[in-house]
Amino acid sequence: MLFQGDSTQNPPARSVVFLESFYGGSHREFADCFAEHSRHNVDILTLPDRHWGWRMRWSAKLFAEQLLKRERYELIVATDLINLADLTAILSRAAYHVPVLLYMHENQLSYPRSDAKPPPLEHALTDIKNVLIADRTLFNSAFHRDTFLTAAESVLKGIPEFDTASERKLLRDTSTVMYPGVEHNFGAQAAESAEPSMGPVILWNHRWEPDKQPHIFRRALEKLNEQGMAFRLILLGEHALGEQSGPAEKRNPDFEALCAKFGSRVIYAGYAQDRAEYFRLLQQGDIVISTAIQENFGLSMLQAIDAGCWPLAPNRLAYPEILPAELHEDCLYSGTKELVRKIVRLGAARRAMQAEPRWEGLRRTLLERAAEFHWERRIQEYDRLIETVVLGDYESRPFKR
Repeated sequence: MLFQGDSTQNPPARSVVFLESFYGGSHREFADCFAEHSRHNVDILTLPDRHWGWRMRWSAKLFAEQLLKRERYELIVATDLINLADLTAILSRAAYHVPVLLYMHENQLSYPRSDAKPPPLEHALTDIKNVLIADRTLFNSAFHRDTFLTAAESVLKGIPEFDTASERKLLRDTSTVMYPGVEHNFGAQAAESAEPSMGPVILWNHRWEPDKQPHIFRRALEKLNEQGMAFRLILLGEHALGEQSGPAEKRNPDFEALCAKFGSRVIYAGYAQDRAEYFRLLQQGDIVISTAIQENFGLSMLQAIDAGCWPLAPNRLAYPEILPAELHEDCLYSGTKELVRKIVRLGAARRAMQAEPRWEGLRRTLLERAAEFHWERRIQEYDRLIETVVLGDYESRPFKR
């Protein structure tokens, strides 16, 4: 990939360290794919995906100690569960000064809490100070950036006895939208999963946690069942209670109750440890559903779309941004009643979706949109930004949004 402004040769590969303090799920996938696809030399330092609050408080010290034992990198990329003030302070004592990119998977100011209370001020200020310290902060959607900036402005305006106008401006000026990539790991498209009389295969590939609202998903399935609609289920995603996984994980009674209720209709239920198996199961789905109240990008939905599933997502969060406007009427819903109605409509149109020009055109649009997020395409923007930041040209306009 030629660097903008240099038409003769590629710039040198930069040495980059990627700090991931919560190495699991989408965080793990992002770090691994970033390192795999970048033309730069990327090393990943990680901590397990548990105790997120303590990761914010203490991971910086652990990472700094590791960095000081290595050859100096040209750039640090860190994700949000960290304290950059601690990291840069420890490194500065050893005269270790390099640019820092901060990638925000989520933020604690706008993340919905189960107790509906505001986030602890400690967490809110850590997020805000991280953005102020980083040379540039990358948000995974405009929705995420805008909700963070709105919440951060409110916090900063509430600080007594100080004018924080310059800090609020710095937050806006250094915050950039940069979508993550989607891992494309499909062979030939799977054959039609079943006869239309068996109904569509409904896919759920999200964490079974309150911010994803699985109880709304279950309510929709119960309504479909009451109406006599035929359907089958693929239930993917983590569903153990708490942060423990493996043989000692706590069983989730709500998830198990759903599996028991629709037992004969369940094709698969559980977390697919093998990535090839996960992608194979995605290809068996017809309709993928989200009921989330927290979603800053929608990686799992885009993975399913890329596999050929038709998405039904709430008309909120990052979904209207990620899905093309011409698909909003057919892919977004408001409320459980509309979700059920659109599932029934899609089930009835299942044959037509394979032949009717309108449905085929919309399906092509969905697949083309998903392809825009393939890592092979997305990494080019990241690689250009890395070169820009290493060179110190922070005012480069292509990366401002």
